[in-house]
Amino acid sequence: QAYGLPVFVENDANLGALAEQWWGAGRNGKDLTYIKIGTSIGSGHIINGELYRGAGGTAGEIGHLPLDPAGPRCSCGLTGCLSTFIGSEVLVARAQAELGGASARGASIEGASDLVTAARGGDERARRIIAEAGGRLGVAVASLMNVLNPAVVVLGGEIAGAGDLLLDPVRAAVRARSLATTFEGT
Repeated sequence: QAYGLPVFVENDANLGALAEQWWGAGRNGKDLTYIKIGTSIGSGHIINGELYRGAGGTAGEIGHLPLDPAGPRCSCGLTGCLSTFIGSEVLVARAQAELGGASARGASIEGASDLVTAARGGDERARRIIAEAGGRLGVAVASLMNVLNPAVVVLGGEIAGAGDLLLDPVRAAVRARSLATTFEGT
């Protein structure tokens, strides 16, 4: 009412997909996927130029793709969900346990940005944690590529700040697990 404009509330990953379509890597694209790696992991999908919400409005909850039926219990009640392996809280907890709470250079690992900084700074243990997360994420991305075949996949969230340390294992997993025709010409 204050601005005389309509207000819409939307899921953060869906808003990320719209932002990428309007202003970012998928500018004016008709088919793209945006994956947000935060506390958990979610995705937003633009299909034929429109935001896809699914029949019940919950499309894009890729954090609950089952990766390992014997894996850890997820907050949703299932086991081995993607988010139990690569959500930022999980990665930070793992880094704190494996690195004793600090990087090789003594910097404290308090959050995802600290883990990324340690990895980018050359800490091999932090780099391994990021790379393993990228490999698991790549399995999920490959599934999305095979099912939806988006023209563009964009990663967001603090962990994505690791750049190629995360992206190289994602790309390797996508190439190993996707139909060749899903990423031809990209």
